[in-house]
Amino acid sequence: MCIAIVKPRGVSLAEDRLRICFENNPDGAGFAIATDLGVVIHKGYTTFKAFLTAYREYRVDDHAALVHFRITTRGEDSARNHHPFPVAAGALVHNGTIGWLGKAGKGPSDTALFAELMQDMTVDQWRRLRPLIEHSTGWSRFALLTHEGEAVLFSAEDWEEVDGAIYSNDTYLPEPGVAAGASLCGQDPFRWESDLTLTRLLPDGTVYRDEDLERDVLQEWMACYGEPPMDAWAWAVLDEITHDYIEEESNELERLHAA
Repeated sequence: MCIAIVKPRGVSLAEDRLRICFENNPDGAGFAIATDLGVVIHKGYTTFKAFLTAYREYRVDDHAALVHFRITTRGEDSARNHHPFPVAAGALVHNGTIGWLGKAGKGPSDTALFAELMQDMTVDQWRRLRPLIEHSTGWSRFALLTHEGEAVLFSAEDWEEVDGAIYSNDTYLPEPGVAAGASLCGQDPFRWESDLTLTRLLPDGTVYRDEDLERDVLQEWMACYGEPPMDAWAWAVLDEITHDYIEEESNELERLHAA
């Protein structure tokens, strides 16, 4: 769970909105800007004051940019795991969880490891591999800012455009659309109960327990964290993992129907 923002050149992000993003995703912030000399990355900000000072100093609103606020899911909580990450094609940010990379609480994050794996790819290669990247990372939301100032989105249909900028989820809002423990995923609502049972709602109003999805999500959760979710941030991350599973399930059904 994080939020990534794609900001075109000349679009301004209000201070209040940036503050909300930081408060909802408080484990480190950073940004990348496209300059005449290519992409430049600034990150490692652990207070909103430090972030905002740098944001203004480097005149981010004047540039095409990526902005990122992190919630730690995999890897240690340190500046080296803050986004954006440098790659040969520019800079990379990510919202989601790559289930096959990284460990909970230590070492590089899943995104840091992924950026290292993809380090030498050209912009054209990123585009050509987009379907494979989306499928193999649980339909994660990535954004690549090229040295020419172009943004390349992954899982583009899941981003939200507001006031000229593009957001990877709704934690830019004062009250995110759905509270942890009572999430909605598109047209397929789900809810985690306090006893860690997962219920889903069919279009006809039928509520049922999805034990298969419940098992898969909790196995991934326990592999990462080793203990049940307790705090609000943990429930939010559990919701995010569940969202990714449901989205992958939906996309797989669409591919089967199209075959």
